Parts: sequence; C-alpha cells; structure tokens
Amino acid sequence: KQVVSTKSTWGRTTMAESTPTAEEAKAGFANRRSRSIEEVAGDELPENTPGYVAPRKASIREVLSKDADDESLNRYKAALLGGTTPAASGPLQVKVTRLSILCPERPGGNIVHDFTDAASHNLKKSPYILREGSTYHIQIDFNVSNDMVVGLKWMNFVYKHGFRVEKDEQMLGSFAPKPESQNVTLHEETTPAGMLARGNYTGKSRFIDDDGTVHFEYEYGFSIKKDWE
Repeated sequence: KQVVSTKSTWGRTTMAESTPTAEEAKAGFANRRSRSIEEVAGDELPENTPGYVAPRKASIREVLSKDADDESLNRYKAALLGGTTPAASGPLQVKVTRLSILCPERPGGNIVHDFTDAASHNLKKSPYILREGSTYHIQIDFNVSNDMVVGLKWMNFVYKHGFRVEKDEQMLGSFAPKPESQNVTLHEETTPAGMLARGNYTGKSRFIDDDGTVHFEYEYGFSIKKDWE
C-alpha cells in the first residue's frame, strides 16, 4: 500500500462555503460524472507545485510500444500493468468505490463509505462522529479502466458555520488500468481537540488528475465530540 503526504490547512478559517447547485442540493451529493477543471470554483482548484510540469498524456498502448527492445523497461511495464492487457479502446475511467476512515480506537470499527451502494447518496444527511484527539488513516479504493490515469489527486474541503476550515490536497499517484481494485492509504491524521474544535462540520471531496478531469466528487457531514457517541 502506498502512503502519501499532505497539504492541509486544518483549523484555519479561510473563506465562506460555496453554494451547491440545485442538482447537488436535490441529491445531497455532488455530481458523479467526470467533468472538466473549468467547472471547478477557483478557490477549490489544486495548488500548483513550483517547478512541476504535468507530463504529456500518453495512452497505455503508447507506453507499451515505446522502447519495446529494452528488456529492463519491459519488465517495469509488466510490473506496472500487473500482467494485464489494456482494453483495445474506450476512454479512461476512474471509479472510486470506497473511502474508509481507519479508526483503531473507535468501538464500532472503521467508518466505511461504500460508493457502490445507493445509500451513499445520503452521506451529508447521515453524519459520522469522530472523537476529539483520535488518530485515523484514510484508505481509498478505486478502479482504473481502459487507460492510465496520471497524477490522480484527492482534494478535501471542510466547513464549519459556513466557513472553510480545511483544504487538504493529496497526490495519490499514477495508475495503470487493472481488472482488480487498487487502493492507497494516506498518512496518519489526528482529529482536532478542544471546545472550539467540537461541533458539526460539512465537507466535500474531489478526485482530479493532471489533465484536469474531475473523476468523482461527493459531499458528507461529520461531528467532532468528546467521545465516539
């Protein structure tokens, strides 16, 4: 499993929450279709890393055909694909199937958001509870089909009383298409503690790649309390 770093502003009040569209409000859930970065609000765009230039997008078949006589490179390509053969055609598809909050201290076990279940549409209306000062990891499960996804990022925004208190951006990596599910576990986080930290929050998460394609997004709610109940 891959553990990645973070850019987080947890605990800082920075700007007002944006108003969801009528369609999002009706669903209680952000649109699940892939969309362009041009449709994302300016304050929710990924941060640009100084000196970083996104690589030119190459299809998985271009990658496989390049330097075909290089034995060591061919072994690397085989390891990258896991012995699978990419689809002959079709656009890139990234389907996020599950997001788990791994809480070793939580009496009821981990908090799991199963996006293959229709009930996941009610995440904002069914908030979960985090105990103040508790530690947890985020694990993301997803499927990649037809082509390679380059520079997949997870962006997370948290709001309290209408103001944004966190913007978290994590680079998950680049992934080849595989028939089985892939996953990434993020580094350990600690829930804020104290009277000011307790209360009700809303959040929105987004998965976006270096091409600016938003593959998946959703909204949710949670509370920070003195205990797990």
